[in-house]
Amino acid sequence: MAISHAQPVLLLLSSLYFLSAFGAGAYNFENCKNAPIDYNYGITNVTRVEISPYPVGPYDEPTITISGFTSDDSYIIYRATIHVLYKYENVNSTIINYDLSDVMGDDPCSIEPGEKFVLTLSKVPGLQSLPHKDKSKIVISLVDEYGDDAEVPLLKMCVEFDNPAPTTTSVSA
Repeated sequence: MAISHAQPVLLLLSSLYFLSAFGAGAYNFENCKNAPIDYNYGITNVTRVEISPYPVGPYDEPTITISGFTSDDSYIIYRATIHVLYKYENVNSTIINYDLSDVMGDDPCSIEPGEKFVLTLSKVPGLQSLPHKDKSKIVISLVDEYGDDAEVPLLKMCVEFDNPAPTTTSVSA
């Protein structure tokens, strides 16, 4: 029996479609608007945000994975705090903070100039319990604690995306 070239391609595409419905998924994000990022010390680019499980269930504490790279002229980032914030209108509130050493699997725990990086934020709590889920954003920022030569903390990365927790609807009997 002859198999056309289209059948394997269709099988691959349908497999990818159904696999994306389970487990982790890439999530649309954007750089934070009006964030005071100092590009004099290099650029930190985010290329992908993944959330697992997705969609986030009522009792889930999802893992958010952020992938990216730094420019060749960046300063090394070896002591940083990653802030996960809830944003609704003009109000931000902290959900959880992570130390850089807790979210990188590499040793040493640093983000090197001109290198790719992956930050794994495990067990992000309470996304389902946040108010205004359908209109809120989640903001993730990385603050380099040593920053520049004057050791002033610098915001090196900031992304935001819609709250991945689905809105709940009540069902009337």
